[in-house]
Amino acid sequence: MARSQRPQPRLLIYTGDNCPYCRQLKQYLQRQGIGYRERNIQRSKSAAAEYRRLGLRGVPVSLIGQRQIAGFQPERIGQALAGTTKHQPTKYKP
Repeated sequence: MARSQRPQPRLLIYTGDNCPYCRQLKQYLQRQGIGYRERNIQRSKSAAAEYRRLGLRGVPVSLIGQRQIAGFQPERIGQALAGTTKHQPTKYKP
């Protein structure tokens, strides 16, 4: 029998072009094996409109459930994810 995997929490990230923190965030999530949806506010008019409607400022912004985390903050992201799943991300190492 195949093991069933737990679904990842809904994670949405708002990013922009040429943003070093956005690149770090995506690398961190990939290394942790955390699935996410990306909305680039410079490449998508609908993403930019959504971003403004939410009153967000700066990128990256991570939305995990009802939590908003501005910037690249791996510890806060790990805590938010741990609160929604049993997944325990490792500490960020650049």
